[in-house]
Amino acid sequence: ARTTEQMEVLKKAGVVDAGAQGFVDFLQGIAHFITTGEVPELSQAMLDANMEEDINIGEAFDLEHRYCTEVMVTGNLIDRRKLREDLSAIGSSLVVAGTHRKIKVHIHVNEPANVFAIAEKYGSLGGQKADDMQKQAKSVHGSQSVVIVTDSAADITDEDFDNLNIHMVPLRLHFGERSYMDKVSISADEFYEMLRNDPEPPKTSQPAPGDFRRQYQHLATHFQAVVSINLTAGASGTFRSAETAAGRVDGPGKLFVIDSKNVSLGQGLIVTYAAERAAAGYDADQVVLAVHEIIPKTQTFGLLATLEYAVRGGRVPRSKKILSDLLRLNPVLATCPDGRVDTAGVLPGKHNLKARFAKFIARRTDAAKSYRAAVGYAQNKDQAEELVSILENAIPGLQSCAITETGSVLGAHGGPGSLIVGIQEFVTPGAK
Repeated sequence: ARTTEQMEVLKKAGVVDAGAQGFVDFLQGIAHFITTGEVPELSQAMLDANMEEDINIGEAFDLEHRYCTEVMVTGNLIDRRKLREDLSAIGSSLVVAGTHRKIKVHIHVNEPANVFAIAEKYGSLGGQKADDMQKQAKSVHGSQSVVIVTDSAADITDEDFDNLNIHMVPLRLHFGERSYMDKVSISADEFYEMLRNDPEPPKTSQPAPGDFRRQYQHLATHFQAVVSINLTAGASGTFRSAETAAGRVDGPGKLFVIDSKNVSLGQGLIVTYAAERAAAGYDADQVVLAVHEIIPKTQTFGLLATLEYAVRGGRVPRSKKILSDLLRLNPVLATCPDGRVDTAGVLPGKHNLKARFAKFIARRTDAAKSYRAAVGYAQNKDQAEELVSILENAIPGLQSCAITETGSVLGAHGGPGSLIVGIQEFVTPGAK
């Protein structure tokens, strides 16, 4: 009965903790059955009364903190009081539970990275997660029947990500013993700074099936269908992890997991295309069909500033870098129809490189068709903006060209200074 006064979020909403209230109801039901031997029938009127107005809960106020963040801290003689004090200053709904050797932390914050940075001072970290509560609230009160999910390998503008209600499951980044949630507990700019300065090359790993399952389970209870569009299986096990998770979800909504056969900006264009169709009212089968039709019409190209980071990560032999440097060759990467990422060509010399890169892409388009594109940058936004202007002149049918930061999946191999371009044939929406 006192829970409405113990948490500000419950006080604003005028509700009790649903889990605690449900447990009380459960115990009361057991006691009633033991006492009377009866199981009361729920009438439709009672069900309707319980549902009345509940759908509007949460719409009257904005969440003060965006991410529900958790982490497990393992160490020796962890000072729980000091850990609690450090964390209480940055968020709300804080719970610190466990022993002096292992502690589970739960807290609501706007910057999950701050939680992990504080917790790291007390021991090694595991079980990191950060759920976007604002996205979840929007899902509960949205009107569309299909929702789109992707992983953090997809590079999408913040505007499209928010306006189209796209949900993301982060990949994991590892610099030695330090682990991060891609695009959640580490920004793209922070990633590139660490890439420059850390002698140990980073490693990326696919999300655990549990990360996908938690996201799918929530969304499948609020939408008729969940369409997950993931990093190409030709470069990562992320798609398989998503498939595994989907098979363990028991929500009422249908689940579709699709291999984008693409990376970075190309994957982002496919995800955005799907989200636009979902927002326009397409049903699940129509969205899935549209995605499968657009995948072969989407491709990603990458111009690397250096092969040094690909060599450090073990993707390219150092002998190839030596030869490339000697001959002043600039490799261009591209996605293949089967989802592999491979060398599509080389651009010799450094003169007028962006213009020749744009021409390289333009030669692979059809002058009779229209396109939309996206350019990704890695601490070289001015060069990306210049490349956008060049592409607009090089491809007459280019309808639009967005610009955004490139994440860690290609960035780990291309490094700072790389330029990534996703290009997609422009398709006019058909009948729903």
